[in-house]
Amino acid sequence: RGKRGLMGEAAGRLADRVIVTTDDPRTEPLSDIMDEIEAGYRRTGRATEGELWRIPDRSEAIAAALKMAGPGDVVILAGKGHERTIAYERGEYPWSDYAVAAGILRDLGYQQGDDLVY
Repeated sequence: RGKRGLMGEAAGRLADRVIVTTDDPRTEPLSDIMDEIEAGYRRTGRATEGELWRIPDRSEAIAAALKMAGPGDVVILAGKGHERTIAYERGEYPWSDYAVAAGILRDLGYQQGDDLVY
C-alpha cells in the first residue's frame, strides 16, 4: 500500500503514457487505489490530458496499452509479473499477464518473433 504513490511518481518521471489498473484490490475500493497512484504521478508535474488513463479492468488496460504502442515503443506490465492469481473481495482467481498479453497480440495479428519480446 505504501508504494502506490512511489509507483505513480516513477511512472510520471519515466513513461510517456501511463495506464493505472487493477492489482489485487481485495476489499479496498479500486478508485482509492487508483487515486493514490495518480496522486504520485501528478506530484511529478505531469497533468497533460492523454498521458494517463484509468482503466479498472486489467485485461482491458493491457489491450489498450498494446493497441497504443507503436514501432519502437516499449510496454511494461507492472504489478503482477510472476503472480498466478488476482485477488478480489470474493477470493483469488487464476491470472497471467503473459497469457492475456500474448492473446491480445495474437488477436492483433502479431506472432512471436515479429520484433516482439513477450
